[in-house]
Amino acid sequence: MIIKNILTENFRNLETGTVEFSPGVNIIYGDNAQGKTNLAEAINFFASGKSFRSAKASEIIKYGENGASLSAEISEEKHNRNDSIRDSVIKIKLSKKSPREFYRNGIKLEKYSEFFGTFRVVLFTPSHLSIIKDGPMERRSFIDGAISQIKPAYASLLNDYTRKTDQRTALIRTIAGAACAADRRRAEDTLETWNDAVAKSGAKIFLSRHEYISRLAPEAEKMYDEISGGAERLGILYKSDLSFSENDEGKCENGVPPDEAETVKKYLKLLQASKESDIRLCATSRGAHRDELVMTLNSKNTRVFASQGQQRSCVLALKLAEGEVSKRFSGGNPVYILDDVLSELDAKRQKFVTERLDKGQVIITACDCTTLNSFEGRIFNVTGGKIERIRK
Repeated sequence: MIIKNILTENFRNLETGTVEFSPGVNIIYGDNAQGKTNLAEAINFFASGKSFRSAKASEIIKYGENGASLSAEISEEKHNRNDSIRDSVIKIKLSKKSPREFYRNGIKLEKYSEFFGTFRVVLFTPSHLSIIKDGPMERRSFIDGAISQIKPAYASLLNDYTRKTDQRTALIRTIAGAACAADRRRAEDTLETWNDAVAKSGAKIFLSRHEYISRLAPEAEKMYDEISGGAERLGILYKSDLSFSENDEGKCENGVPPDEAETVKKYLKLLQASKESDIRLCATSRGAHRDELVMTLNSKNTRVFASQGQQRSCVLALKLAEGEVSKRFSGGNPVYILDDVLSELDAKRQKFVTERLDKGQVIITACDCTTLNSFEGRIFNVTGGKIERIRK
């Protein structure tokens, strides 16, 4: 998959205009605050439908304007002689006063989730160290975003699960605050219905994550082994209330994935067993919204014991593994966006990254392009939001 060009209008500080990309390496350089990350952000918008920096339209739309738009021509590469190249034109409209609008080949998409999967990206920024450093939410977000790109329906599944869990939690709070026994009984009579709804939706989330991690974990472990020269072993454990073993690594028992019906039953038992504690806490304390991805180096938790360099290598391994899973799932490379990260890697890790990404499209941002001149590709300079091509 490649992005052929992008047209930005009123997007942050970028001048309105079209940028034509190389199908290989594209280096975007400039001083800080000139707009190079804004361009990377604009490209990533087509994969996620949102910014990786800010959720507020007022911060994304150019000052003094009420709206902005992004348009791009993308192409799915030909994998074999029986496949055809599929070109699409995708567009996003942003407004301060109304929801975002998404278009594919001139047709407005009715659902936000329909946009997922159109364009696949692996984004790597310095902020992705939060996957290791911060709490479980960051790791769930990483997994969920990666799954949504290769299985667009998963985004709707997440929304459905969140809605049903919120409804169950609201009912739990009603039970906890019931004025009399009769009111409490009436509310409790409805609870089993929401338990069943949450269990069915949450089981699908668990199984999707389980399947994805079963693909991701061995790829990431292999990547880290190569980065470290075999000196350390990366371990990835999927921890969930639904895990079928104490050390569930997202791997399937005897090659057989967990059964959906059995997973729903187990989920339902969890919700029923936690009823009284949930009422005391006024919360839904068990379920997929509490899943965790635990990463270890030589059996020690990376969040606690890994150095800055080791954490950076872990994220690098995860991101490269994400790309491999995307490629194997769809048959084609995603677009890699490396936003100001190569400068933070030592020469050994830089070499490892560049050798891994030499067959797909790569967007690299940097403050200085002199260290990147060895790359065969197109170079752009960004100054004050103006993008100028200076090579090829």
